[in-house]
Amino acid sequence: MIRSGTPVALALAVPLVLALTACVTPPSQEDVKALDYGACPRNYADKVKETFRGGLITRYSGEPVIWAPQQFWYKTPPLEGGRLLAGHLVLASANQFFGPQPTAGWQLYGFLFRNDELIYKLSPRQMESLRLKEAVGPFPKDERDWKEGHKTHDQRQMLIEYVPPGQSVQSWSELISVQIVFDVRLDLDADQFVSLIMANHKSKQPGCQTVSHKVLDSTPTEVLYEQSLVGCAPLRDEYSIRKVIRGPRAMTEVSYARTSPLTDADKDKWQRIVGRSALMNDCATTP
Repeated sequence: MIRSGTPVALALAVPLVLALTACVTPPSQEDVKALDYGACPRNYADKVKETFRGGLITRYSGEPVIWAPQQFWYKTPPLEGGRLLAGHLVLASANQFFGPQPTAGWQLYGFLFRNDELIYKLSPRQMESLRLKEAVGPFPKDERDWKEGHKTHDQRQMLIEYVPPGQSVQSWSELISVQIVFDVRLDLDADQFVSLIMANHKSKQPGCQTVSHKVLDSTPTEVLYEQSLVGCAPLRDEYSIRKVIRGPRAMTEVSYARTSPLTDADKDKWQRIVGRSALMNDCATTP
């Protein structure tokens, strides 16, 4: 992410729901409303890993990245009977080898579960024909009445910024921002994205007294961290708690920033609030 206040990406004002549609004749609204998606699958991650190990792709390195289930319907191609399937879709990416050399090629796969049974697999080619939206929540704010101060959206990214009562994005002491960068390559994980953010700060603001970050919690798809940008004249000092969330196709960052140093109590409070944001799914509630 660029310095807060600079347009780069999207927000959670209206959560986006995962929606995938294929290039086939869609079912009627009545058919979709009547669908029974079954129960959320259990142990889906283990079953997806077993499928990879069983020869879904020729060769892959490391462990696949697996995202939580979402309710999903899919109409198979006419050559496969044009069946209307309903269940929970699990998305997974794997680092595939091409040829004898370990040249990585990340691919996105889909696994449709009906209860605990894997009933259909979607190949990377099939995934390319699907439209995918991702939702992150809950919105990272406290009990105050935060107001939208700025919003921008283009084909590559979206950004929305909020300020507390009595402040604006032109003159703020506290700022909440939620941003999404779309169509992020699959080989870029959350930790690498944070490293790119810090490298960008250091290259564009070499005269800063302090450009630093401290990772507070990390998984392959999420990084919660503390950031400081100090003495970067003519910009104001900025101290923030941030979380980067890697989705199947997008990278989201939620953040709380202020112009004065964070106290220990501030850090504890905003680590809890920002840390709760996560990629939403239909089989778990975000605390």
